[in-house]
Amino acid sequence: ELDTTKNELTQLKEQHIAATGELDTTKNELTQLKEQNLTTTEELDSTKNELAQLNEKYQSTTEELDSTKNELAQVKEQYFSTSTSLDQTAQDLSAVRADLGAKDQSLVEALSTIEALKGTLTTKVMELNDRTAELESRQQAALKANEELSRLHEELSTKAAVIEAERVASSKEVSRLKAIIDGMRTGVAVISSDGKILRSNPALRNLLGTMELEGRPANDVLPDLDLGRADFRTSVAEGVEFDVRASSVVDPEGGKGTVLTFSPRPVIPKILPAVVEKAPEPPSPTAALDDPLTAILGSVSLAKEYVIPEGRMYGMLKQIETATNTARNKLMGVNDEPTSLVKGKGKVLILDDDESVLETIGDLLQYLGYKVEIARDEEEAIILCKQAVDIHEPFDMVIMDYVNGEGTPGQQVANRIWEQIPQARLIATGPKGDMPPAEELESQGFSARLLKPYLGDQLSRVMAEVMSRK
Repeated sequence: ELDTTKNELTQLKEQHIAATGELDTTKNELTQLKEQNLTTTEELDSTKNELAQLNEKYQSTTEELDSTKNELAQVKEQYFSTSTSLDQTAQDLSAVRADLGAKDQSLVEALSTIEALKGTLTTKVMELNDRTAELESRQQAALKANEELSRLHEELSTKAAVIEAERVASSKEVSRLKAIIDGMRTGVAVISSDGKILRSNPALRNLLGTMELEGRPANDVLPDLDLGRADFRTSVAEGVEFDVRASSVVDPEGGKGTVLTFSPRPVIPKILPAVVEKAPEPPSPTAALDDPLTAILGSVSLAKEYVIPEGRMYGMLKQIETATNTARNKLMGVNDEPTSLVKGKGKVLILDDDESVLETIGDLLQYLGYKVEIARDEEEAIILCKQAVDIHEPFDMVIMDYVNGEGTPGQQVANRIWEQIPQARLIATGPKGDMPPAEELESQGFSARLLKPYLGDQLSRVMAEVMSRK
């Protein structure tokens, strides 16, 4: 039994060893299965992701398919429409073919006619060649003539442009001069070479008490008129006399005329023996003419800059300038001649109570390069000075009428301007008889003195010299 038991135990040990081997094998297989399970799980997850992507692609493909179906439906509609058009085109083509068949027959007949005409055409071509040669010769002559005409046309166009520019400038300047003359407080009349009144201003018509002067003989209106004298006195109404100054002018055609300026002056009454009174001093005619002559001289100086020196308008402006300057020289007792303008730069205020001076001198200074503002009285000038200081653009120079219409002393006006702009340079202007000496003005702080009526070039030179000072 013991041996049997030992044998059984041995068998059991062998079975145990075999079972242990099988268990190890099973464990290994289980480990492999776990690894396979992990791999399978990863593959499953990857497959799920791919499936999700496929679903998205499927949805996108479905949408594209729907869009393609819609496009296909549209294409089908277009196809049906095109088919209908093709059917119509086929019918039209058949009609065209039938028409071409008929035209082919007509073409055959036309070819026969053409063959018959070839002979005649050959003869005509030879004649045409002869005429062509003659025509070419004439064309060469015509080309030369056209070139000459083009050259003449260009010259005429250039001259026409120059004439038009002169006409526009002349028209503007004539309008300006008319406005200046009409705005003058002094009576003015332009007398033609045959002694008739060509133009008069409202001041003269008011002085004479009539509104119709143009076209009338000057001697009928002014019996004492003596065009041969430069200065004379005439009387056209009781108690009123006129100082008359005559300036000769010559137009570009050579005709001579006369410009008359009338300054009224009261007739000094006869002094009775029992009364000893000193007659009042008559007003100076210079004071009445200084602003108009200044405006005319400035306007002419500016107008000359816009026309060519060789043109007709320049000659006319030169005549006006010469006549006006002659009157100025006689009034002031000088012998100045106009020269070239001097350009400059800076901000300038013009203070004057005469509109024609403000407009003309303002335009002239703007042309010369200055930035210009104008004031008609003291208060307006002070307001402009304050505004200029507020925007940090004070005036560099003030050209002021020393003797203003309000009667305010020029020194007082200047002091008010310097209160606003201490560094401003001031130029005093006015008629000779009403202006202090240059030394007195210099002691008051003025940079320069300019007597009216002054020339445009004189003003430009004085301004340039004053602006150059430190």
